[in-house]
Amino acid sequence: MLELYLERRALYKDNVVVSEKMKIDIELISLWLLHRIEIPKLKNTEDLKKFITGVNLLIEPVSGGVYGPVGFFYDNDLTPIEPKGSIIISTKNQENLDLLIDKYNIWDDNQPSGNKRLREILQEEKKEVLNTNSYSSYSADKNNINGSFTFSNLYVDYLVPFLSLHHIDNQGKSQIDWYDLKTKEKIEILDDIDDYWCFSN
Repeated sequence: MLELYLERRALYKDNVVVSEKMKIDIELISLWLLHRIEIPKLKNTEDLKKFITGVNLLIEPVSGGVYGPVGFFYDNDLTPIEPKGSIIISTKNQENLDLLIDKYNIWDDNQPSGNKRLREILQEEKKEVLNTNSYSSYSADKNNINGSFTFSNLYVDYLVPFLSLHHIDNQGKSQIDWYDLKTKEKIEILDDIDDYWCFSN
């Protein structure tokens, strides 16, 4: 099964700090996307990186939040490096959408029609039934008899908040662990930090 690890990085008190590694695989990606689209047949981790990047760029905030992946799509100064081509995405209604892996302002009328349509699907606020009682920062509104959980109004969150909260929950922690990149020493971070994410080696 294809899987990748992501990590968050930041400058903190003149040192580069790095979060613990967080795993993402096809099953978790499907949950992240609320099962709204078909995950394409991906041949290798490079295809997986392109898919994750392309979808996240659709919904990543224009300002604020955590940017990434640095080193794959963004340069260290957070300017885009270059487009990564395109991927055909199939919706649950059998629409085939051509997703160009590039960053557009959400309100940019010049973006490709496939990107616009996919964003509409992912960002539509609607009722969802999942096999977990939490999604990103949202808790289920109803526990169902069959063990599933109903959320009255959900849309796809961008990747890092979803993955960070999922990782914290699975590890039984209250927050992500951070480490000094050079010394590998664990660092307690109490302040808000301006961080970015990258694919981990």
